[in-house]
Amino acid sequence: MPDDAAARLPIDRALGWILAHLDLFDPFRGGRPFAIKHGQRLGEIAILLHAYTGITGERESPAMGRIVSLLESVRARRELGDRLLRSPAELVLFVEIYAALRSVGHDDPGDRVLIQRALDARLPQQLERLPHRMMDIASCLEWGGFAHRWPSLRRLYGASILGATPSALLLSEDGMYGLTHVLMYLYGFGLRRASIPRRQRESLRRLLSMLLVGVGQDRHWDLLAELLLCWEAIGYPPTALADRAWEALLAAQQEDGSIPGPEWARPIYEAASRDVRQDAEGVREAYFAHHYHTTLVAIIAACLRRRNLAAPAARSRQRRPARAPSPGLAPPVPGLREASAAAAGWLQGVLDTLCRAPGAPAEDLYRTLLGLHFADALAATGAVPEAARRVASRLAGAPPAAATAAGPAPADGPGTRAVRAPSPALTFCAAALLAGEGLFVPGLHAPAGLPAAAARLLAQLPEDYGDGAGADGAGEAPELYEKRALLAAMGLLPAPRGLDLAPVLTRALALPLTAPWEAWDDLLQRIDAATACGVRPPRWLAGDPGRIDLEQLLAGKAMHLLRRYDLPRGARMLRGMAYLGLTGEPWRDCLRFLLLHQRLDGAFGFYGLEERKLREAAPGFCATLDLSLVVTVECLWTLAESTGWRLLASFPPARLDGPAVPAPRRRRALPRPQRRLRREDLRVC
Repeated sequence: MPDDAAARLPIDRALGWILAHLDLFDPFRGGRPFAIKHGQRLGEIAILLHAYTGITGERESPAMGRIVSLLESVRARRELGDRLLRSPAELVLFVEIYAALRSVGHDDPGDRVLIQRALDARLPQQLERLPHRMMDIASCLEWGGFAHRWPSLRRLYGASILGATPSALLLSEDGMYGLTHVLMYLYGFGLRRASIPRRQRESLRRLLSMLLVGVGQDRHWDLLAELLLCWEAIGYPPTALADRAWEALLAAQQEDGSIPGPEWARPIYEAASRDVRQDAEGVREAYFAHHYHTTLVAIIAACLRRRNLAAPAARSRQRRPARAPSPGLAPPVPGLREASAAAAGWLQGVLDTLCRAPGAPAEDLYRTLLGLHFADALAATGAVPEAARRVASRLAGAPPAAATAAGPAPADGPGTRAVRAPSPALTFCAAALLAGEGLFVPGLHAPAGLPAAAARLLAQLPEDYGDGAGADGAGEAPELYEKRALLAAMGLLPAPRGLDLAPVLTRALALPLTAPWEAWDDLLQRIDAATACGVRPPRWLAGDPGRIDLEQLLAGKAMHLLRRYDLPRGARMLRGMAYLGLTGEPWRDCLRFLLLHQRLDGAFGFYGLEERKLREAAPGFCATLDLSLVVTVECLWTLAESTGWRLLASFPPARLDGPAVPAPRRRRALPRPQRRLRREDLRVC
């Protein structure tokens, strides 16, 4: 935790930047006529004055004096004041300015009379407003001490987006802004004593945690600052995740003290700067527009954090909940069996098409067979033996006897696609499934096949040969663990040793909130190696804060991926959570999200928006095989493993009589390779 000086430094830097740009808050700057977008800035700095002085008590500071002078000079302009009774939409701006100045001893009786007259005439009621906009008015009227018939903050809260805790998976950016504004107005930016309903305290804390991860991943600094302000205003205690969010926000602070807006808006700011590159004032205005709001919000949030860190006893009412260790996976979400049966029907249709198409790629055959294996684990479809026979026959080049004329192949079928080599992991899974059905495919089961050749290569390498990866013993590239484990399941290698879990968890809890996908992928591979891909789940102690922090982090990232509609990576993250036993409500929410996005034909993912772009970018792209099949198999894999079933433990013993595919044993003599296999060949994902 930072000491007071460290907590104060970013506040002073940000406030210094605000004061250096105070003229840009003046709606009449340079003689320009009043515009509401410039008036909005004035209202926001009025809120900063009210919140900053209320939190810190620094009412007489020179910095606040400069803001007071700006507000008073603007308030004296008739061009602004005469709008009060003529523009109901702008009433909140006048109340904000009046209440802020009144809070620091600069009351204006004339303004008060006019505002009260507008309230008595029911001017605010003449416009339709969203609940959080109505809460803005209610909060300002409370600050100003006005008599009114406006709905209370408590009543408006119940009608707002937080009347029932929303889903972090389904919230849009506008929804998140609505949520943060409801909380900011309810708590008066940390100055108002309020409380959310008791039934909602934990679900809201969980929601905010998930959103902190997602907006941190998106580098949406404006929303991150607002979420942290809400966290501190409610009085939630510090957590590892909240501290990490603060680290990310403060790391985004520029040398001049400002904090930029959302990353997605940076190109807009940069384009505006280029358009006015010959005008220094225009460049300054564009920079200000992108930075000022986040900087204002961050100042208030940081002041609340500094206050809360100095008075931890006041936050004891918001204790972190104790959690008992989970005895196993949570009950699976409803609808898994029906979803899997529908997906199996779609996969069988894909297999029919592949078996009729000339030159069907092995990758698609392997993936379809594996998908049917996952569906069978959930719905006991019994489709795997026949599918395995058809795949083996197709791979051998003979027409499958079970293939039937089920109509023409789809327009985006496999005929025009570029052929890719299947990944090693996919190849090993297919080889194990076919061997379990007693089917011999020379390219897979002969000594020269990839599984045997890979086993010979890995048998010659120590599992930990040291590349300076760290103290967790992961000298070998982590992605090789899965290959070793699959080959061990086939009886071609001893079971890999894997990693110790403790260093992996330490690595996870040190992961920055803004880490790129490569860092998350590396973490997931290490989780695989530490849990034997879920076959060896960890034991957690009751109330272990590490478990709670890790669950929030991984669930937040899973939700971030699913919100971005990256279903395969989101599903991969959920499997890592299942392997660690982190199967609480956020994890189940994500499973329900996957089921929500199953199409009526049984496949997963509504990707019509992306298909046009992919067809334009990749000639020969097949929406069914290159997109729907990949997504569906990944989703089925995650849903199957959500029940406690594990892929590594599911492969049946090989039933081949020939010497090419031996019976599974812990150790065996391996024939010499007939072709040279590079280590890099096993790293293709």
